[in-house]
Amino acid sequence: MNSIGTDQSNPQDLLRELFGEPIYEYGDDQAVADGILVPFVAGRKDTGHRISRNAFETLKRHYRGEGYEKYSDLEFHNFFLAELLPLAPFAVREY
Repeated sequence: MNSIGTDQSNPQDLLRELFGEPIYEYGDDQAVADGILVPFVAGRKDTGHRISRNAFETLKRHYRGEGYEKYSDLEFHNFFLAELLPLAPFAVREY
């Protein structure tokens, strides 16, 4: 329990106790459909990892300036996925 009295193992409970009930929820499926989030898909399977469209475009611009100007969007997607997946267990452990 934290100082508020909420079990910290459930972040949703803590957020609701701190800020109240949400007035609107924008789900993952809708954010992907709207193009706000870019899903990482490997072998036609959604990995559950996401990157914001803005971050994806910023990374593409950066890497194009570093000599990867001929990479397609799919190649960048695969490149970033290959970089991200090895980090996922560390992020889960830290979270």
